[in-house]
Amino acid sequence: MSLDDSFYLRNELNQTVVFTATPRLDESGAPESEAFLPHATYAREALRAILDAQQDPFANLLTELWLYVYQKPWAVPDTVDKLIVDIADKIEYRELFVYLD
Repeated sequence: MSLDDSFYLRNELNQTVVFTATPRLDESGAPESEAFLPHATYAREALRAILDAQQDPFANLLTELWLYVYQKPWAVPDTVDKLIVDIADKIEYRELFVYLD
């Protein structure tokens, strides 16, 4: 995953949610507050809510996010639940950061 790019989705409140590999810092150099807690269970629920808000029954946007994170097109999970678990794990392990834009 490139360190200088981000992936954008909309949540259930139509806010832009930014997924990025590097933590954001404010003007003072302190980390910005994230959109949700970096805990796998909470991340899974938030990702499900984002999926519902996208009205994307085939989870194409989550598949794009998974590809952004993992960059292994030959290994894309075959179910939405697996996509969500994989992405949530990256958030929990602090390899993926989520912010509201």
